[in-house]
Amino acid sequence: MLCTLIGLGLALFVDREFAGKTVYVTLLLLPTMIAPVVSGLTWKLMFDGMFGAVNTIVSFLGLKPQAWLSNKSTALGCIILADLWQYSPFVFLVMLASLQAISPDLIEAARIDGASGFRLIRRLKLPMVMPQLLLVGVIRLMDTFRLFDLVYLMTNGGPAGSTQTVGFLAYQRTFRHFNMGEGAVIAVFILVCVLMFSFYFIRSLLRNARGLAR
Repeated sequence: MLCTLIGLGLALFVDREFAGKTVYVTLLLLPTMIAPVVSGLTWKLMFDGMFGAVNTIVSFLGLKPQAWLSNKSTALGCIILADLWQYSPFVFLVMLASLQAISPDLIEAARIDGASGFRLIRRLKLPMVMPQLLLVGVIRLMDTFRLFDLVYLMTNGGPAGSTQTVGFLAYQRTFRHFNMGEGAVIAVFILVCVLMFSFYFIRSLLRNARGLAR
């Protein structure tokens, strides 16, 4: 959800003309061009307790360096930050394309009627891009359930299981403990959860499409 909100916010910010827009959009899309394995290793090195760039910045600011990935209170936040950096640009790209597909005539008519700023976004832009927003919400929900690579590379599920996700738990039970039955149960649980949430979002999407058709 946080990834979707960040991507939408960036798209709303960029959906206007300003100097350097092309460079700004290009920089925002760079994380999507990096493989998740490379991203995970990069963030692991950045959060390294001894030689990481994050601790260098923290020390420069006069704060105490930490073992970010070995601390139960910070390890999960580090993975969330890495996930947001990797996948928010995808949401940004979809939402920016959706916003730019809105007819300029509709926007001009809304401005003539007195809508501007936040009111224009709330009354016109958000309702128009709601189907695409629901779609990326479903995709990110599926990604959350199957999150594995960042956890495996950055913390390996630790410390003390504080960053263990459902996808990583299925891997651990199946390929480390060789408990095929328990691993299969977890995999089926993931499938059922994804199907239930996807059904809800798709039904909402179809209801919204029927409302627009009327």
